[in-house]
Amino acid sequence: MQIEIIVPVRPGDVDRFPVEQPNVTTRTIECPDGNLSKLYKEAYLRSKADIVIFKHDDLWIRNWDDFINQVKYQLKRHMVVGIAGTRSYAPNRHPAWWMQGAKRFGHVDGLNRGVVSHPSNGIISNKYMPVLYGEPGPAVVLDGALMAVLRTEPLMGNSDPKWAREIADCFDEAFTYHFYDIAFTLNMARYGGCYVICSDIVHEGMGDLTDAWQKAAKMFTNKYSMGQPLMVI
Repeated sequence: MQIEIIVPVRPGDVDRFPVEQPNVTTRTIECPDGNLSKLYKEAYLRSKADIVIFKHDDLWIRNWDDFINQVKYQLKRHMVVGIAGTRSYAPNRHPAWWMQGAKRFGHVDGLNRGVVSHPSNGIISNKYMPVLYGEPGPAVVLDGALMAVLRTEPLMGNSDPKWAREIADCFDEAFTYHFYDIAFTLNMARYGGCYVICSDIVHEGMGDLTDAWQKAAKMFTNKYSMGQPLMVI
């Protein structure tokens, strides 16, 4: 089984945590316009791999065997596997998936899923501090720091050649650097949805609610707010 990792970078940047494993190839692609939806759609369609993993350049998969074994197992049942997300999402509420529950980081309220370590910034003695969102399980939207997407038929037995194009079209090019992940995984709900695993993952980026994020949030709400709330068990 062939696996391809797609890592978008700013011009001149590199993948800070490359994966070097058998049957794994990596394409580091410069993204000068910041449109991750467009880049991911084109990379997905061009890929010849069985599984395409979209990974940020500041994300470190610390236990590859555990991670990929979980990914392969869950891709037999779900089209997309991620490391953080939520099982309940209402587009007309706060557009940030991690803020739709009653509590935020480090508090399990039964809605969010996953665990990801971030820089501790001196809060604890270790360099990285795990943030627990919740137990693994089916999800309706995922965080885009890492998304593994099925590309060919072997795992699910799909023989329809048009399905790859249909999956690629779930990337909404209206959303470039922000909300590309939520739009994509929301659109994937009709294809069996997503699953969040729990593995040893470090993401050095934390994200900020910048003016650009706020602008994208408003655009996202305007486009998707009429959608029905989604929830999985």
